[in-house]
Amino acid sequence: MLCQISKLLGKKLFLNNENSESEFSISDFLFDGTTWNMKYAVIEKKHWFHHRRHLISPFFLKDFNDLSGDKPIFVDLTRQEVEKCPPEENDPPLSMEYKKMITERNAYYGSWGFSVDVPQIEPNFNGRLSDILNNNKLRSFIEIKKYHLMAENEKLGHIKDALIDIRRWKINYLVVATWNYFSKRSILFSTKLIENISYFDRNIQTKIVKNEIKNAPQFIANHFSDLEEKKLADYYQKLKGA
Repeated sequence: MLCQISKLLGKKLFLNNENSESEFSISDFLFDGTTWNMKYAVIEKKHWFHHRRHLISPFFLKDFNDLSGDKPIFVDLTRQEVEKCPPEENDPPLSMEYKKMITERNAYYGSWGFSVDVPQIEPNFNGRLSDILNNNKLRSFIEIKKYHLMAENEKLGHIKDALIDIRRWKINYLVVATWNYFSKRSILFSTKLIENISYFDRNIQTKIVKNEIKNAPQFIANHFSDLEEKKLADYYQKLKGA
């Protein structure tokens, strides 16, 4: 079963053993940038003075038959179990880890009022940065929504949504808005054809040629029957073997 991530984001949660929706909601999804498997749902509890964000396995989320309106999603955890889940800082995505490192560096050196060659005054900075880029494969969906799809060194559209298989919790397709590139339409692009996600360039790269992307299946909201899912899979299986 395919589901749009955008329909899950912001959803309130109905906790186990409670009779009404809670103050917890889904604020993001974190996934492995090489396999596209979902690792965490980021659950946020908003407060007047602070927001608390916990990491839970998406497999605890249940009941996706009706995602319309403000209907909450059931999570098979009690309030106490959710609050004992690790905070997002315990296993941060690449974007959060990098921003934290930059913030700590700026706080250490302060505002000097002139250009500072950071690698020169902190020789290990580049090494730490390299370790993050090489070892942290965890990505934020909210972060990549700002990225462009690249083919043959050209930007062909930007990511605006994704379809996930909620049986396996894996991102199968990206919804790419190709406005001003090919035509005013959105396409579905298989994550199996993604070669790399570049944090600094803010793009997602594929080796597929432009014309093949131009002819990719069109995205039609709420149109993901088993038959349509099979047509998508067959289309990209042929394209991958071409």
